[in-house]
Amino acid sequence: MRWFVEVSPTGDVSKSSRYCVEAKQWQAALQETRKSLGDIGPLSKFAIELLDNGYRAVDPATKTRYTVAKAPDDAELTPLNGNSSPAAEAKQGPKPSEKPAPKLAPEPTATEGGPVEAKPAKTEPAKTEPAKTEPAKTEPASAKAGSVDFHVVRKRSEDPSERTPISYREFAYAVKPGTTRADAERLIQERFREVKSSLDGRPPGKFVQLAVFDHVFEKRPANKPLVTLAWKDWRGDAVLSFPRGTDEAPISVAPPSDAPPESLPPYSGPGIDAAPVSMSDPTVAAALANEAVEASDPIEVSEEPPVSSRSAASAQPNAVAHPATAGAEAPAAKGEKGPASKGKKKKKKRGESTTTHPDTPSQKVVTRRREGKDDLISELFETMHDLHFMPDIMTGADFMLDVLAKTLPAEATVVHVFDINTRRFVVVRARGDSADQVLMHATPDSDELFRDVLRAPRSVRFSKDNPPGLGEHWQLLGLVPEAVMLGPVRQGGRYLGV
Repeated sequence: MRWFVEVSPTGDVSKSSRYCVEAKQWQAALQETRKSLGDIGPLSKFAIELLDNGYRAVDPATKTRYTVAKAPDDAELTPLNGNSSPAAEAKQGPKPSEKPAPKLAPEPTATEGGPVEAKPAKTEPAKTEPAKTEPAKTEPASAKAGSVDFHVVRKRSEDPSERTPISYREFAYAVKPGTTRADAERLIQERFREVKSSLDGRPPGKFVQLAVFDHVFEKRPANKPLVTLAWKDWRGDAVLSFPRGTDEAPISVAPPSDAPPESLPPYSGPGIDAAPVSMSDPTVAAALANEAVEASDPIEVSEEPPVSSRSAASAQPNAVAHPATAGAEAPAAKGEKGPASKGKKKKKKRGESTTTHPDTPSQKVVTRRREGKDDLISELFETMHDLHFMPDIMTGADFMLDVLAKTLPAEATVVHVFDINTRRFVVVRARGDSADQVLMHATPDSDELFRDVLRAPRSVRFSKDNPPGLGEHWQLLGLVPEAVMLGPVRQGGRYLGV
């Protein structure tokens, strides 16, 4: 397989160089190109990004950007270090690169036979180094892990940034079919110790996810992993999970124990299908009507497990005490109107997503389940990987409703999908008191509010002091919004929804 590797400084794309190399995997092509340029360091500190048509790797030490993409089979190979390709270097390495060395060695030791041994000694690295880039970290580690042989099938490494202040490492390993659960657990513990040690010296905010599969895969695993491990340094010890033990256990235990999702390696899977969906299709409209989301409160059931956490348990007495005090003071100030005013408070706070009123346990759970900004960021960082596995846009919309209900609860949540045929944003999923009334409502792409949101680089927030332009779908929801957040959905410069 042939690959194009484009090398450029991070600050100046115009000074780029392009190489065509032959390798089994893109990592090997990248390493071979780096080796030809005199850079033989590891990839462990690289920031790697999955693109639509390849991969991008940035070396923060040298501030160099590498973009790797598949090349046609008949693409002309770029000579590297005097050879036509890595494959040619393996076959013809002794001829071009080793001739100068024997000329120097035989003259003083022509009769000792030393030069005969020097040739293979210097040609071996040329044969092993290309292979070393593929399993560079698997073969030595497999020896340490005893009799458990493995291969790295997925890898992701991200360093802290302004958007995500987390050092993130993700690995998926493949072992032979029939590997026992005990061997898989021993392997993942060995790998965790090595990955954790590589993060020593970094600031707090470390997140590691590992998984061991009993088969090799390219895009999606054919079966659940044998064992997974998740570690967040701000949460303490690592958490092991055995998804094949019971199918339901990872689902119910995951929120309180921070177990990783069953499909750990989503980073290199295909993204959500970006093809526009025609909402004018009668079959699509009928399917959406049949799958309309009920208008019941979606938060109580999904957020019950965290109620038993230590933070919620310690916070409940205080949450109950405050309304009691308020109720006692109100009659003293307003006489007989005390109970009525208390009831009014309860109704008002019911609509506030951050209230801790004792009569709204679901809202209290949502507030108590987050301990800080970093906790929310890490939760979203981990959860949003699953979006890559959604089979279509509608399933992805359902997934986003669930994520928003858990992380950013609101009185109403609406998902619009852009219909390229009619150039309108159509409501395909909604939650709220009147969610069924707003389904299939269409907003033209000329709408001023939507146009501003889609042109914004990130989500747009509105408050009482800066209210959004009220559209018809707000009236259908029966709401006069006081605080609104609208997020654009784009891919490759194309509008997908809001």
